[in-house]
Amino acid sequence: MKILSLSISRNLRETLKKKSMINNFPLIDFFYFLIPSDLNNPDRNHFFHQGSSFFSGQFNIPVDKYISIQEENFDFKNQNIKELSWEIFYRYNYWIKVRSGVFDDDLKMDISGFTGKIIDFYSDGKQNLFQIAFSGETIESVSINQLISISKFASPFFTILESDLIMPFTSLHDNNDVGKIKFSILKELFTDKKYHPNDILFNNYSCEIINLITAWENEMASKLKKEGNIIVQTKSNKKLLWTGLNNSDDFYGIWGLFEKDGEKLLLPLTEIMKVFGEEDLFLSIKMYQEIARLLLPN
Repeated sequence: MKILSLSISRNLRETLKKKSMINNFPLIDFFYFLIPSDLNNPDRNHFFHQGSSFFSGQFNIPVDKYISIQEENFDFKNQNIKELSWEIFYRYNYWIKVRSGVFDDDLKMDISGFTGKIIDFYSDGKQNLFQIAFSGETIESVSINQLISISKFASPFFTILESDLIMPFTSLHDNNDVGKIKFSILKELFTDKKYHPNDILFNNYSCEIINLITAWENEMASKLKKEGNIIVQTKSNKKLLWTGLNNSDDFYGIWGLFEKDGEKLLLPLTEIMKVFGEEDLFLSIKMYQEIARLLLPN
């Protein structure tokens, strides 16, 4: 296994940027990243480039001559050393690139080289997992027919990956607007649905997902005002009194206000499994949930 290293002298340390992470380790004079051993050449070079860019970005002067590639058994010569984890790059809203040879079992396709942004992360007790929203560049690289096919059983816009399947991607500037692609998929999947309410899905709204969710929020608020308090059953088999709405966001979608035995509860509408006595509202809820399944990460 190889390492990508940075050796720092006292003089070089004086050229660090004020916000450099290296300032947190005043006694360390040798920093390094371990390069995974199971990489093909393009991925290995990608790690080298990302690590070198990170080291260079810590200083106010060029430091290329202080950055080198060594074998893992390199003789550190009594230097004060520190290994840096690649996971310093894997933070909320940071870009990543999928390593080569990765097949997504949920999406049923090879996602090698796909890029995306980290929107959530957690641990399964063994390793860290990252929820990824694919970049517009990636979505546009997949045919619309394939996206539609995937959409019938999963959302093609998100995935969850272990840390050893991704790489940092600090140079991505994604300006691709994929709203039109997403709406094209929705039209294909839902135009023939019998519970298509008042053309809310396609008419009078821009191709922005949050605007679409807001439109549905307004639709639900209108129905609630008309119908009054409604009894619903949640996915956890609780019967609740649905009393109102509490805004929306681009992660969980529309939030509802509920009551049970005097206790007020706040739940996303995606948790509703059944609406009692209100068939029209229930059909609208089901369609909203199908849309949320595709467009929202949760």
